[in-house]
Amino acid sequence: MDRKLLGIYLNDHLAGSALGRSLALRISKSHGSDAARREGARLISEIDDERRALLAMMGRLGIRPKQARQRAAPLLERLGRLKLNGSLVRRSPLSDLVELEGMSLGVNGKLRMWQALRAIAPGENALDESEIDRLIELAEAQIARLDALRLDVTPAALR
Repeated sequence: MDRKLLGIYLNDHLAGSALGRSLALRISKSHGSDAARREGARLISEIDDERRALLAMMGRLGIRPKQARQRAAPLLERLGRLKLNGSLVRRSPLSDLVELEGMSLGVNGKLRMWQALRAIAPGENALDESEIDRLIELAEAQIARLDALRLDVTPAALR
């Protein structure tokens, strides 16, 4: 296995987790739906757990986190707020939908990473297959919860 390529891949996902955490924090504070705000808070806790797991795996694999990528992620989340959502000065109802969709896309990407790690785990002693299976199940549950919330906020967002 090419550790350099694996390091790039995992550092990209680690940066993505920082971006996801920033978006989950925004959801927990800004959404019009109480359920979405609660889900944002829940996601923050889960993302923190997943980041610790990913960092531990990276450590066991001998891959060092790239700090520059970690620092750039919150800036990217802030830039994402500049999207054209029909309201330049205040929050648009469309923001709730777009942010949940963005969060769902990120979680889908994370799921694919866990699945990729699961695929290489049998030949890699540093990877715990049962831990990766737990993280895959968590990502699948997050996707289901986000999809339900997205469908709940869609009518209000598009009226």
